[in-house]
Amino acid sequence: DAGRLAVLLPGPPREMQPMFVDHVRPLLLQMIGHGVILSRSLRVIGIGESALEEQLADLIATQSNPTIALYASLGELQIRITAKAEDEAAANLLIAPVETAIRQRIKTAIYGIDNETLPGVLGQLLKERGYQLAVAESCTGGLLGSMITDVSGSSDYFASGFITYSNEAKQKILGVSEAIIKEQGAVSAACAKAMATGARQKSGADVAIAITGIAGPTGGSPEKPVGTVYVAISAPEGDLVEELALRGERSAIRARSAKTAVNLARLLLLGELK
Repeated sequence: DAGRLAVLLPGPPREMQPMFVDHVRPLLLQMIGHGVILSRSLRVIGIGESALEEQLADLIATQSNPTIALYASLGELQIRITAKAEDEAAANLLIAPVETAIRQRIKTAIYGIDNETLPGVLGQLLKERGYQLAVAESCTGGLLGSMITDVSGSSDYFASGFITYSNEAKQKILGVSEAIIKEQGAVSAACAKAMATGARQKSGADVAIAITGIAGPTGGSPEKPVGTVYVAISAPEGDLVEELALRGERSAIRARSAKTAVNLARLLLLGELK
């Protein structure tokens, strides 16, 4: 249509973002002639895309300026609010009530804004409390520790990581009892809890996160199918164990397990879980 412009950009953020900033944004500003286009991204976890869309259905249906767009990635969602105004201050005034309305509906499912990351947000909570963190991993094989230490400055709060893939390692390194392994299995709530307790005791950390599960594609059973994962947290705020039933390929199950574990730790430290 006349007056409409379609721009195709690559999907990976590290390729798309500089192209947008250097080329697309100037072009859009030239087309509108004046003013600014400002976006704020709300980063969301712990709620499905269809459920999120349902909760925001009326806001999306009546949007004009600002607009609301939902984007999905592995284990997370992003809500982008975009306003067009004379200047940045005016755009922020347009965005603010929409952001407030969304926050009132999904509350702590929003973990951050714009370029904030889930591990970075958890790291900030740990630093604010003066806590040290340890992790104990089985099916994720170090992925959780990698996510946490991808954050610059994580040495301020990350103490230790234990990759206890075998049953023997769980027993020898973390002190998981042979009775738990034999009677309830390495993939169980009891084992996850014992792993978190052991990691906290062995490292001297204030908080410990443990993950054990079946990432597949083999190893599942009717009682414990592929995607069965247990996450345990041990912290001054309390202890918890969560059972997950995840779907997808092995890499997706491992990534979702690690992200969910980080999010559960975040919520526990915020006092949102008991």
